[in-house]
Amino acid sequence: MTEQFLEDYFKNLATVSVDLANTDEATSFYRMKDQFDLDEFDNAVRSMSKDKCMLLEIGEGSICEYDSQNDMPKIGLHVLCKSTEEFSDINAARDLAKTILLKIVARMRLDCKGQHERVDQMDGPLRAQRVTFDTKIKFANMSAIDGNWYGKTFYFYFRSPLNLAYDTNDWTG
Repeated sequence: MTEQFLEDYFKNLATVSVDLANTDEATSFYRMKDQFDLDEFDNAVRSMSKDKCMLLEIGEGSICEYDSQNDMPKIGLHVLCKSTEEFSDINAARDLAKTILLKIVARMRLDCKGQHERVDQMDGPLRAQRVTFDTKIKFANMSAIDGNWYGKTFYFYFRSPLNLAYDTNDWTG
C-alpha cells in the first residue's frame, strides 16, 4: 500500500461524496505534506473554494507484529467547515464534520468487502489492495484553522500484509 494509493483513494472519496463534491475547479480536498506544519493547515483551507473540506494526513504508523507482518499507516482525516465564532455555530460545524466523517467510515467499511458482500459483485478498492480497516477511531476537535474553520479529526489505521522475507540478492555481503 503506497502513499499514492492512499492519496488517490481519499481524493476519490472527497470527489464522490455528496457533502464534499471535490472537483478540479471547486476543490474541497488537500493532502497535507507535513502534519507538524500548522501554517500548512491554514494555507490548505485558504485554497478551498467550498465551505466544507477534507484534509488528509499520512505519515506515521508501524510495521510488523511478531508473526503477523503488516504495514500499518496511521491516517488522519480532518473535515472542516466554515463557521462564525459563535459557540453554537462552532458546535454545528463540528457536528456536521463528524457526520461527514461517519459517512466516510461507512464507505471505507464497504470498500473493505469482497465481491460476494457487495451489490456490484466486485471487490472493494481496499479489499483489492488487501487492506483491512481498524475501526478503533480516535477523534478530536479542530479549532479556528485560518480563523474561521472548525471541525473534527478522525485518526485510525489501515493494515495490509507486508513481505519481510530476506532475499540474498539484495545484499553484497
